[in-house]
Amino acid sequence: MKIYTKTSILILLFLVCALLAVTEAWADEGRFNGFWKKDCKAKVGLQFLNFEADRYFISFCGRGGCMPPTAERPNTSIEDDPDYNIIDDENIQIYEEDGWEDYRKCLDL
Repeated sequence: MKIYTKTSILILLFLVCALLAVTEAWADEGRFNGFWKKDCKAKVGLQFLNFEADRYFISFCGRGGCMPPTAERPNTSIEDDPDYNIIDDENIQIYEEDGWEDYRKCLDL
């Protein structure tokens, strides 16, 4: 029968806590990545693509593909940007010329 020392138990506990912290950070990173549309059946929408821990490229996409990042909208953190209102992980509002518009996440990346 193997006897574990206090040190080995503490090391194991530390490793488990570290793994949980990393897993939680990975889960949050890029949570807005995907294609967002006013209507998921529409042929146009916005692509959100995470490029840093809390920054996103926003590209307008249509039948011919997606425009380069920042051509339509500036890079953003989304959560701290007053032009974005997060309803939940699948629904947001974006402030546009005519006021707030509802967008739904139609496809994850």
